[in-house]
Amino acid sequence: MFRIFYAEKDATLYESNPSSNFGLDEILEIGKRYNTLGDTLLKSRSVIKFDMSEISESLANYSKTVNVIDKQTHIQLTAQLTKLSFILTLPILLVLLAIPDSIHQWIFGLEFNQFQSVLWTMAPGIVFLANFTILNHHFSGIGRNLINLSGSLLGNVATVVVGVLAVPTLGNYGGGIATSSGYLVMLLFWIWKFNQINDLKYNWLIIKPKEIKSIFNLSKFGN
Repeated sequence: MFRIFYAEKDATLYESNPSSNFGLDEILEIGKRYNTLGDTLLKSRSVIKFDMSEISESLANYSKTVNVIDKQTHIQLTAQLTKLSFILTLPILLVLLAIPDSIHQWIFGLEFNQFQSVLWTMAPGIVFLANFTILNHHFSGIGRNLINLSGSLLGNVATVVVGVLAVPTLGNYGGGIATSSGYLVMLLFWIWKFNQINDLKYNWLIIKPKEIKSIFNLSKFGN
């Protein structure tokens, strides 16, 4: 954005001709500083007067425009990163789920004989975590930390409640279900707040096949 301001008063001096005003108007203020001997000009100054009300108004309008652009860019980037996180997390998670327990035992020890089964109960939570982390950063970036705190509290409550009900009967599986349940509550809460604050509908969550390629293109947010 460029804006040209025209001076109301213009007084200009040159060192080669210090006694002549080459500006358009009378001298408003001139400051000179010589060396100790008084024969060498160290510094000179001339003052130009502008209409400050015009400058202040232009700066205010520029600030409003930049804030609007930055807000929309931030919203679009958050939505795109949320979907990108899901696309990148899901394939990796499916690969991990496809690895049999025998491989886990060979790498980590015999204690991991039920690792795959527990991972299945935690898999949804891993996907939820990958997505709500993006929203969490969004709210931190705009200074809405209370939303993050509220979501974390709700998630912890859900984890405890489901854990108390599920762990005594399902053991490790119950722990995985409780963890995934807590992450789901946090994700749903933060999506709801994200939409509420920015007046969005939930259809932005739908990943259409034709937009998958564009989701990986983050260069448009670089400027």
